Amino acid sequence: MRRLRSVLDKTLSDVLPHDIHERCNGTCHIAVTHVWPTLKPQLVSQFDSRRQLIDTLLTSCHIPWCDCVIKHANATPMHANA
Repeated sequence: MRRLRSVLDKTLSDVLPHDIHERCNGTCHIAVTHVWPTLKPQLVSQFDSRRQLIDTLLTSCHIPWCDCVIKHANATPMHANA
């Protein structure tokens, strides 16, 4: 998942214009969810910098604990002896 994040970060940095945060202020709403200490959805629509907008986009794409789930899903299953 870290590799995917770095690819997305580079791609967004390469394609988004330098003033994207100014263009998006108040018009672009990005959904993120805080997971600690409780689940709390939030819409973000104000960005102080291009970096903050990109970080918010990356956060909206993040699936918490996903790398752990993927590791377990790829593990060799244990079978009971018959």
